[in-house]
Parts: sequence; C-alpha cells; structure tokens
Amino acid sequence: MTRISGKTAFITGAASGIGLAISKVLARSGANVMLADIEAAALQSAREEVRKYSVEKGAEGDVEVGSVVVDVTDRESMADALETVKAAFGSVELLFNNAGVNAAGALDEVSYEDWDWVLGVNLGGVINGVATFLPELKRHGSEAHMVNTASVGGLVGMRGLGVYNASKFAVVGLSEALRADMESYGVGVSVLCPGVVEPAWPPANGIVHRICAARTRKRPKRRSRVTRQRRISARIRWIWPNRFASPLKVTSSTSVPIPSSAKSSPSAVPLLPAHSKETPTR
Repeated sequence: MTRISGKTAFITGAASGIGLAISKVLARSGANVMLADIEAAALQSAREEVRKYSVEKGAEGDVEVGSVVVDVTDRESMADALETVKAAFGSVELLFNNAGVNAAGALDEVSYEDWDWVLGVNLGGVINGVATFLPELKRHGSEAHMVNTASVGGLVGMRGLGVYNASKFAVVGLSEALRADMESYGVGVSVLCPGVVEPAWPPANGIVHRICAARTRKRPKRRSRVTRQRRISARIRWIWPNRFASPLKVTSSTSVPIPSSAKSSPSAVPLLPAHSKETPTR
C-alpha cells in the first residue's frame, strides 16, 4: 500500500487512547474513518474530536467520520458493523483491531472470569475482526492493510500481567501467521507492540472502567516493589541481560544477530523470530 487518502478505515477501541490517536492521524491523511467502541458516550465525543482535528490540520480531500457501537467479542455485532461501514462508505481497505482490556494480577489470584474477559476482548476481538473483515480486505488486494494491536507485553512476560501477556503473545503469533497467509493476495498485515501510553485508559465511569474496578476490588493489595518503569526494565534484563546491547536488524538474510551473552546461556530465547525473507514494504 502506498496511499491512505480516499480509503476507508475501521478502528476498534477508537473512543480513547491509541485507537483515538490512530483515527486522528488517518483522518488528517485523508482517509474516511469509522470509529468503533463499546463505550457509546465516549465514542460520540471521540467522533466529534476526530472531525474537529481533521479540519484544524487541513485533511487531504473530503474526509467523512462515522461511529458505531460495537462489542468485539460478539460476532453478530462485528458483522453488523461491517455492513454499517460499507453502507456508509462503500468499502473497507484498512482494518485496525485495536480494542483491548487488562485484568492485572498474579496468576494465582486471577479468576476464570478474568481469563474469559481478557482473552475474549484481546484475542477473540482480533479473531472476530480477522474473520469478519478479511474477505473484504482480500477483495482490495494490495490496496488493503490490517493492523493488530498487541503490546510490548506480547514480547516480554511480566509479573502480574500473565493473562494480558497470554492474550498479546497470541496476537503477535496470529499476526505473523496471517502476514504469511495473505502474502499471495497482496494484503498487508502489521502488528503494533506499544508500551505504556497516555491518556489514561479506560474512560472514567464507562463499561470497561466499571469492570476493571470490580476485578481489582476482588484481589488483595500487594505492596509496590519498584516503579513501573524499573520493573519493566529489570524483567527485560532478566530475560536477556544484554538484549539491547547489540541492535537487532531483520533483513533478507535467514538469521537475526544474537548477543554473545545469549549464546552462552542455553535458556536464552530470542524475543523476535528469524524470518526467511523480508516482505516488501507497502
């Protein structure tokens, strides 16, 4: 893909955070955007914010912004959303499976409800997006692209985030496999692995906010050991002591450089897989 202007994008989890930011950038670049989220009130506000932003930034061409309330865990809801966006804009070339939640807690504390909720949204939501929208994307071939939001938590396991890690590792694996599957059709597939972002998520007093609060109240509080940034960096060093000492470069070769310290440790496992060849940038 070489052009965004004039295309239509469908973004889940678009009422706040990363999804809202993606929607703004796409609208500024000239794409029609359909914001999707389970939070109806926040979604309406986000829609107006994206419209205002596209005007202020001088969007390329005539940009239209729509919104639809969607539960990504509900396949019928996703199918209805596809029909809604096609009725509004005629087609969908860009899909962003971005909706996500978290139920933080040690794995000996979390419940089946926590597992079902997080996997249902973070992994099931992506699966439903892929299954529902992929036929439409394949119809547009090399003019279509899908982006699945995972996390740095999909590359590195962290204490207290086991459920979240499991869901995001799965999204990374799914995306890598899908990228290979779609190569012959020309459809691009990317996976986004961000760290901690602002603004704070989820929207206050929304559905997800209430669920998160209820989950947290059920668990005993543990004393904070170190700051979030120090915990993350410490775990990365524990998994691979010199992980960032030698830059990793994925090229057309069949291997990825591995730090010398990792070679001496039989338990060290690369966080990124080697690829047999580089897929052309779209």
